[in-house]
Amino acid sequence: MQAFTGHISKRRRFVENHVNDVTSLFPASPKIQTARAKSNFGEPEMIGDIEKMIAVGLVWGATNAIMRRGALIWDQKLRSSSTQPNKPSSLHQRLLATCKNWFHLLLTWQYSVPFLINLSASATFFAILSNTPISLAVPVTNATTFAATAVAAMLLGEETRVGLALLGTFFIVLGVWICIM
Repeated sequence: MQAFTGHISKRRRFVENHVNDVTSLFPASPKIQTARAKSNFGEPEMIGDIEKMIAVGLVWGATNAIMRRGALIWDQKLRSSSTQPNKPSSLHQRLLATCKNWFHLLLTWQYSVPFLINLSASATFFAILSNTPISLAVPVTNATTFAATAVAAMLLGEETRVGLALLGTFFIVLGVWICIM
């Protein structure tokens, strides 16, 4: 293990020296210099980004559970409105029926409002990715999303195994904490 870490530190010094040589030939713009300064772990900017990642995960998780409930409402409307399902015969008719169903799903406000909030969180996530390493942003955000989905589903009254859901949520929070530290 000692030899392996020594090899990594030698490679890191080699890369740092050569990157410094190349960057001295091409002066960086102020925007690139700011991005380089923000790329260090543990800096206040990174802590703020971690808070944003957790917030995005919480929004995604809550809206996932609410969108599921909205989709169930849409499904009930769809089943109650059609007494006998008509199977479209041609590809064109099936495509039109699919588009019509999708349009009716978007008209169901219990689905579309959380969907729009979810999409705005996605835009925020992509903005976060511009400042943070993907190897940190994806695990933190996705783990938070899984935990928030489980908790939001329990709060909405979905049938879940509460003990297992809480245990899984604990392990997710522990994993996020380890990833951040």
